[in-house]
Amino acid sequence: MFKTFKDFWFGKLELRKSFWYGLFLIGIVVFFIGNFFIYTINFNLYIFFIFLVLLFLSIGTWRSAENFKKTKLLHRFFSQDYLWAIAAQTYIIFQIILFIFFFLKNL
Repeated sequence: MFKTFKDFWFGKLELRKSFWYGLFLIGIVVFFIGNFFIYTINFNLYIFFIFLVLLFLSIGTWRSAENFKKTKLLHRFFSQDYLWAIAAQTYIIFQIILFIFFFLKNL
């Protein structure tokens, strides 16, 4: 299990697994579980926990997208696969922006 976390962190997992299982699915589960417990725990603790999870998932997926782009760059620049990596990184940027707005709104 530790190897999976390590591989995820260094972007060694496939982009589709990193994005769909890691960033998307785990991100949604953590967000909804956190929202369920938001009234029973300290709000600052909740924000800190969500921040750490988002940071871990974003960095791992970003690195996976970078590795994916490097392998696909040899075939064709701006191929469909290359654009999927760009789309994943764009999603990460929007997710971080939304988290910042959520944090600032609830200060």
